[in-house]
Amino acid sequence: RAHSATPSFAELHMKNVVLGQPGFNEHTPYVFGKTVVKATGKKKSKDIFFTMSTENQLLNAYRQVSTSQAAFWEVDTTYRLTTEGLATMPIGTVDLSQTYYHIAHGICLHEGTKDHVIALQNVKDEVEAVVARYAASGRRV
Repeated sequence: RAHSATPSFAELHMKNVVLGQPGFNEHTPYVFGKTVVKATGKKKSKDIFFTMSTENQLLNAYRQVSTSQAAFWEVDTTYRLTTEGLATMPIGTVDLSQTYYHIAHGICLHEGTKDHVIALQNVKDEVEAVVARYAASGRRV
């Protein structure tokens, strides 16, 4: 399947590109963390992996931990959400009442333990970065 638009999408939504844009806010999606986007000349991608979310969704992880409840994370992978056949990995948390709060999405070409570990590490690092940014600016989490 063709994945030619995916590298362009990921590059246009990188954190360092969108963070300074006018209109950026806590609901603006961006790509962060370890990102691999290698396209070949035949409109097929060799390897694709990126994690994306919004600041507000990332803060769901912090809010869950800060409520003094046990933090449960849910990660699943499905190939049914993209027309290109890429795996999408929704990452979220649930509270004790079984309410789901979305945190991020991992997008990958080849699902495996390595991709899950990278996605979760990306989310952890970005949650810490967003919380630190909010704390430094005096914004309420």
